[in-house]
Amino acid sequence: MTGTIDLTNLLLSGLAGSIAGAVFPGIALLREGRTNTLRMISEFDSIEWYRSRAKAFALTEKHPNKQYNEADFNASEGADELWAMVNYYRTISLLVEGGAWWKPSSWWQVQSDPSVRGVGQTFVWWYFVAFKPNLIGMQDDWDVKRSIQSLYEWIAKNARNDDFARWQAAGEAERERIAPSRTTPPSQLDTSNIQSQVV
Repeated sequence: MTGTIDLTNLLLSGLAGSIAGAVFPGIALLREGRTNTLRMISEFDSIEWYRSRAKAFALTEKHPNKQYNEADFNASEGADELWAMVNYYRTISLLVEGGAWWKPSSWWQVQSDPSVRGVGQTFVWWYFVAFKPNLIGMQDDWDVKRSIQSLYEWIAKNARNDDFARWQAAGEAERERIAPSRTTPPSQLDTSNIQSQVV
């Protein structure tokens, strides 16, 4: 009888160890993802990053049609800040791809998801103002282009539709303001509901 109890205890211990071995790494990854997400959102909301984005925007506004691979563009004031921001978003893209960026798993969490909303509004605005025409549109095949496009697709898939539509409209309106297309005269743009200069 004692042998049977010992065998049962051994089997239950092994089963518990297997379950713990499968669950604890998942919990650690979730905790790491939340930490990464909150740390990077907090960093991005700092005054230093705001000043950096303002310099990057001044450069974008001054040279709205310059490609990011042009030497004179990269020698301009604000280029370092612009590339720091591009690489910041590239890092987020890599964290998302590697599963180390927090993403809520339930419907109620998605409605107030800081992992998307914390970076989504500003990223989507920048995507339409500058990244899409000046980085994604380059002929050069750079890894950073794929990372920026991948992050855009992830946000488009995971953001609430009404949020994403607002972010996109704001970015497109700002792009039209700094680099008017020939198809829409500025006087015909409806910007009454658009938050200008998200930066």
